[in-house]
Amino acid sequence: MKNKGFVFVETIVVIVILSLGLVMVYQSFVNVLSNNKRRAAYNDIAYIYRTYYIEDFLTNLNLEDYIDYYLGPEVRNGDKYVHGGKKLQVFSCNNPILYNIDANVSVKDVPNFENTAEAKKLSFCEQLRSTLKVKNIYITNYNVNDIKKCTTKAGKLSADNSCNMSLESNKIKFDALNQMTPSMIYYLRTLNGTEDNTYRLIVEYEEEVIDADKTITKVKKNGVLKCPSAYQDVGGICQKKVTKRYYSNVALVKKDSSSALVTKILGLGTSDLKYDGTDEFGDYKTSDNNLRYVGTNPKNYIYFNCSTTVADKMNDSTCEKWRIIGVFNNVEDDKYNKDSRVKIIKDAPLGWYAWDTSEYRINSGTGYNQWGEATYDDGNQYDGADLMKELNNDYLGNTIVGTNGYWFNGTNNQKDGSKPSTVINETYEKMIQPVNWSVGATPSNQDYTAINLGSMYSHERSINLGYEYDGSGVRKDTINRNTSWIGKVALPYLSDFGYATANKSCLDGTLSFFAKCPTSWMNANTINKWVLTPYGRVNNNAFVLSISNKIEYGYSSEDYAVYPTLYLKNDVRVIGGDGSATSPYKIKR
Repeated sequence: MKNKGFVFVETIVVIVILSLGLVMVYQSFVNVLSNNKRRAAYNDIAYIYRTYYIEDFLTNLNLEDYIDYYLGPEVRNGDKYVHGGKKLQVFSCNNPILYNIDANVSVKDVPNFENTAEAKKLSFCEQLRSTLKVKNIYITNYNVNDIKKCTTKAGKLSADNSCNMSLESNKIKFDALNQMTPSMIYYLRTLNGTEDNTYRLIVEYEEEVIDADKTITKVKKNGVLKCPSAYQDVGGICQKKVTKRYYSNVALVKKDSSSALVTKILGLGTSDLKYDGTDEFGDYKTSDNNLRYVGTNPKNYIYFNCSTTVADKMNDSTCEKWRIIGVFNNVEDDKYNKDSRVKIIKDAPLGWYAWDTSEYRINSGTGYNQWGEATYDDGNQYDGADLMKELNNDYLGNTIVGTNGYWFNGTNNQKDGSKPSTVINETYEKMIQPVNWSVGATPSNQDYTAINLGSMYSHERSINLGYEYDGSGVRKDTINRNTSWIGKVALPYLSDFGYATANKSCLDGTLSFFAKCPTSWMNANTINKWVLTPYGRVNNNAFVLSISNKIEYGYSSEDYAVYPTLYLKNDVRVIGGDGSATSPYKIKR
């Protein structure tokens, strides 16, 4: 009987232990499931895309210094806290560090700040927050476990001593938690990850939406039926206005730039690379001091537009060969950020097409020489040169210009059935950096034969508009030209061909030097080539490097060889090759 009682008690104990174990497992499962449901509810796909767009913009600011300043080691001046040591930082577009200004100086106090490129970035940042309905942006270490310990399941701050905000050390670390709503804290508590050298961008969105399921009838006010202020009149029905918040996050990784293409080129130091701002170019040196490949056959080959992303499978059959013109300084991107950028050009012509063309009543069908978008005097939109539209639409896989993809190649809007055999695929299009291309013309009162290489470089980046005037001084067209254009694919500048020579002696004199200079890698193909530079004396002419290696100009509607030219994003990295013709650089993002 005693043994039976013992067995009975033992059985009860086992059942209790197993039950407790099952309850614990179930509770863990419920917590995991709850977190996953909550995260799924928060990470709405539309807001995830918004967050990636925000991250893409912020990484073009001085973000790494910003992160180091606030989330880096704590810095003190004696007993006084200066900066650093934070676990969580609330992002502000107005922070001076983002714009390469001392942290203790307000952007408002910087002389002429409103006229700088940095001011444009600040304005864009504020517009971005407003347009995308951003309430708050937080930056943290990727591992947020320390922050989560200072919160509760109820969406409140923990009373734990390690998070006591009355202590200065904790206030420095966690003060940003005071700005968080309970729903933001709920979301924070769902985040996991312990990666080192990685940070996290958390974005809180707040947007007013209409709840069609919550309706009321209109109420009479001052004799007029109206919806109450908390409701929206939708087709005569009062529907409830609801404020909703959405949350999303992405990782911010400090990238090792050692294998970035731009870094590699800048570090080569080989004889086929020369800076155009040195005395070697004499009176024609530039203030930008760009690094260019020069000579007859430099090691500047690069594979582009490959059908594969696997380095071992990149070859002449799966890729196109392009050439690197050089690394150009002070190139402004579409977010107003200036940087040094790699410019490349297709090694073989894409085809023979018109720079621009038109119907007969406009310049007898020969088009204009305005590359980018502009307006007419009457306020109507001028969409830009036909070749510009083709290179930045059809060539990028979005056929909108030519009939059935055919490109313009003659007067009177001629399209005789010619079109490129390939377009740039999506993978490589994402490597192209949209930039602010300068499209200044040569002066309308100066013959091009009197222009030398240095002044041509300046004219290309000038505010010369390229207007043509009649004998009475009246403009011959009504386009309000501009001298800059933001886009992805363009043409080489005329000056690019001149600076590609390795022989300084042939640069003396005017632009007739092209006929005297030894052949460089850029003008090795003796065919008529279009360049980006408009001829300022005639409103339908652009410059051409002719078959005889001379500088000429031609009607925009003539069909000359087109060599697409573009800038690469600075996160494009080298994954193989040495730049030679037999082993071009292989790249990826």
